[in-house]
Amino acid sequence: MRQILEFGPHCLFARTHPDETLRLASGGPGDDPQGRRGFGYGRLLALEQALRRGGWQVVACHAPTRQPARPGPRALAYRRLLRYGGQLIGLDFHDPCALTPTAPALLARATLYFKRELPLDRRALLPAGTAAQRALLARHAHKLRPVSLGLAPWRIAELPAEPPEKSVDIFFAGALRDGSAVRRQGAALLAHLGAEGYRIDLAGQRLDRAEYLARTARAWLVWSPSGLGWQCFRHFEALAAGSVPLIDRATVEMPDPLLPDEHCLAYEPAGDNLLRVARAALADKPRLTRIAAAGRALVLERHLHRQVADGILESAVGWGARQDSNLWPTV
Repeated sequence: MRQILEFGPHCLFARTHPDETLRLASGGPGDDPQGRRGFGYGRLLALEQALRRGGWQVVACHAPTRQPARPGPRALAYRRLLRYGGQLIGLDFHDPCALTPTAPALLARATLYFKRELPLDRRALLPAGTAAQRALLARHAHKLRPVSLGLAPWRIAELPAEPPEKSVDIFFAGALRDGSAVRRQGAALLAHLGAEGYRIDLAGQRLDRAEYLARTARAWLVWSPSGLGWQCFRHFEALAAGSVPLIDRATVEMPDPLLPDEHCLAYEPAGDNLLRVARAALADKPRLTRIAAAGRALVLERHLHRQVADGILESAVGWGARQDSNLWPTV
């Protein structure tokens, strides 16, 4: 019997708990192929019928990126969800820390609101908010919960069967020319390390997944600077591959966090701190091996999407999280 109704531009429970979930895609930006046909009145009717039928242990609503056009079926769907009388949880996996235009209303109605980029400084949630919005946030801030971006198992399915021998000191794959200042400054520092004789592997172009994972696994350190958000797949992919992510210090909360010097290495973006942290780390390879092993165990036990979804459900409705997390194969 299906117990979860999932609505919005993203998909989590329908993939991790398919037998228990009815997913109604909103057809908005970020949706999977099921939603790219748009959202019409037929889907609005399906949502209305599902809500009236009842019996849902939880209704999960993904916050849309933009305010749905009004009048229109998508806007009516979100308005209907805000009137739902049962357990409603908000899900926000967007890159920015700032709340989207639709998020405050969802936060006000939801029992709990799970946000991927939940800033340590809550003022970043409403950087240009009105007095009324700030007051609303203050009333409902107790509902906010951090959530891991996590990994779908397919992201690490092509890892080498056996961990390869380390042949690179630091690896990075990603945009540099048009990236953030953190990336541009960090790339210059890595070039400096290369001139000192460290083995640096920088791939400024997109790699196919098998090559990306193979090069990740061969590196002692994987530079993983923040992008549009602090959390990124690269943090978790590096650890799953048996390498240590080198991350600028966290500005957001995480459940089961990647702890500096235990599961990752952290540096301050300002100045040349990246150089000092990298040099010290590469001088102690046994320590890197221990950090990589602890971080890999944490990712496979807590940050695959099944465990992320179970953690949300446990917090929201006492689902009994992680009781069957061994359904995911160990990579």
